[in-house]
Amino acid sequence: MQQAGGLPFDTVSGILEQTALALAHAHANGVVHGCLTADKIFIEAPTGVVLVAGFAGASGEAGAAAGAQDDLRELASLGFEMLTGVRPDRGDVREDGSRGVPTLPLALLRPEVPEPLRVAIDGALRSDPAERWRDAGEFLEALAGRIAMRGRSHFRIRPESELRAGYGSRRAGRLGGRGVALLVGVVLV
Repeated sequence: MQQAGGLPFDTVSGILEQTALALAHAHANGVVHGCLTADKIFIEAPTGVVLVAGFAGASGEAGAAAGAQDDLRELASLGFEMLTGVRPDRGDVREDGSRGVPTLPLALLRPEVPEPLRVAIDGALRSDPAERWRDAGEFLEALAGRIAMRGRSHFRIRPESELRAGYGSRRAGRLGGRGVALLVGVVLV
């Protein structure tokens, strides 16, 4: 996924939109992915349809809400990486379950990223789960430029010290159990 300057904005937006639609469908049916990575997202060459593989399976109501936010955080991490060539964290997991050393925010690494794309990614990467998008629908609304804030402090101006430390926390657990194979294809209109 590493490319100088990152992938084109339209390409990243299309991949994120189609993947978020697939996640929304899965989450609406009580299924979470649990481990969304680049190798689980396939793009059909002739049509551009995005297929998402490797869903973990059904989860309880509380686990589904937490798992849905984790899925969106992983999707936003992939978007960040597609745009910058680096992960928003260094990938190591600390003893408390939080992720490794955070990188600079997307706006500092690629200031030319369109605001809706940046807002969608930043909102899903917030360290405090209460400040993240609640579900894939909110992520999609932000990506479409229809919402920037929803009663949260997602995009308040922060001191530089906070900018360097703001993206570190993450839930520790992954949903276990038997894996359920599920491919969801969504056509971008």
